[in-house]
Amino acid sequence: MILTRYLIKDIFSHTASVSLVFLFIIISSRSIQYLEQAARGEINPEMVFWIMIFRIPEFIELLIPFSFFLSIILVMGRLYAQSEMTVMEQIGLSFSRILSLLLSIGIFFAIITSILSLWLTPILNQEVDKLLLEKTLEDNFKSIQPGKFHRFENKAIIYAKEKKDQSLQEVFIKPLDINNEAKSFISAESLNLKDDSLNSLVLNQGVIFEKNKENLQKTSFNKLIFNLGETKSDRQSSLDTESLSISKLQWGISIPLLCIISVLLATPISQLRPRQGRYVKVVPGIIIFASYMGLLILFRGWMEQSYINIFPGLFTVHFLFFILSVFLILRTRRFKLNL
Repeated sequence: MILTRYLIKDIFSHTASVSLVFLFIIISSRSIQYLEQAARGEINPEMVFWIMIFRIPEFIELLIPFSFFLSIILVMGRLYAQSEMTVMEQIGLSFSRILSLLLSIGIFFAIITSILSLWLTPILNQEVDKLLLEKTLEDNFKSIQPGKFHRFENKAIIYAKEKKDQSLQEVFIKPLDINNEAKSFISAESLNLKDDSLNSLVLNQGVIFEKNKENLQKTSFNKLIFNLGETKSDRQSSLDTESLSISKLQWGISIPLLCIISVLLATPISQLRPRQGRYVKVVPGIIIFASYMGLLILFRGWMEQSYINIFPGLFTVHFLFFILSVFLILRTRRFKLNL
């Protein structure tokens, strides 16, 4: 009982430590990416903080399987390197008992990640989507920096020489069609928001240049109202596909499965021969886990693009690594019997 508490405490402490370190790294890197998007006007700077808060459970659900996997290799490697495992085996703590103990911890983490991946993360992702969909033209307008080209989603590219109060001066606009192609461009002395509309711009004293076959047509105007808005249904409809929803469901199930199969992989991998260093299996273990996660991400992308069948889908990857884990366990048991 004392040895099991000792082992459980070590596993949980290492898992928490590794998770916190990598969570800090991920939050820092993602914050930089979102701030860069905010600087380009793609995201309202005021939304960056809330987007990061809402994305934390998603980061945690991915970090828990990796941290748990790495903690098993680190803890078991230390026990083997310092001959503590030999003592434990002599007093009755066999490989099978250790494996069952680690599996019980893996089931605990699987329950936590299933709550995150199947319930909390989808809810918070909807909130993130809502924040991004509710971005108004005013947010885009405020983010325009004079002297730089600014892209309004897939509607137009805007350039302004200077900004005075709530108006842009000496403006160049390049409207984009569905194929992101520009067949005309607009030059105006000033540009500002239309007061009674959330998705329209007002251009004053300008010229429209439009290509008509081989000729370039020029049209002057005193005032032009230019609509840059997009409806929520336009963006949301592309997401409501059967393959996408099923791939999300399978991904939500895959994370808990990853916690359990990680135990079956990490336990035999962590075994060390006499006089081997305690960290010698860390790099091979990370490579195997990265391959596992990478294949899951790859198969998820293929499912969303309908390159592979919905079933078995991601379960193909889990089955392959389950077979690999069984092979490693049998090889470990055979090795112990030969000693």
